[in-house]
Amino acid sequence: MSNFGYCPLIWMFCGKTANEEINRIHKRALRRLYNDFSSSFNELLARSGQKTVHLQNLQKLLLEVFKSLHQMNPAFMWEFFERNQSNYNLRNKDLLQIPRFQTITYGANSITYRGSYLWNSIPDVVKSCDSVLSFKRQIREWNGKTCTCRVCK
Repeated sequence: MSNFGYCPLIWMFCGKTANEEINRIHKRALRRLYNDFSSSFNELLARSGQKTVHLQNLQKLLLEVFKSLHQMNPAFMWEFFERNQSNYNLRNKDLLQIPRFQTITYGANSITYRGSYLWNSIPDVVKSCDSVLSFKRQIREWNGKTCTCRVCK
């Protein structure tokens, strides 16, 4: 499964059919690893302590958003995400502006849109982490229920 660890942000935007194929390969690898050909995919994932490749990719996207907001990655990525300025004391803090788009391909399927949308959906406890390691620990517990991409629908 290490091949899907390369360029995870590209794999994240593949279609539903390609994602099902990735999951099928992942399931097959887990079945072979544990020599268990009767368990479901979710049971195999739980046994191995892994997440689906798509959820891993979403977590890596959130890590890139965190790094961008804290200026820990290349400078050109710092401009991808813009904090939402509010004069009110809202329950959700540290929100990002979700860019408007006209096309799905270059709008909803962009790192800027998907990253901002996911960032706004994670709990404030995760957003308030002060280091990459603590953010990684917190984001591992996130299960991606709020994702609305075409793969998750």
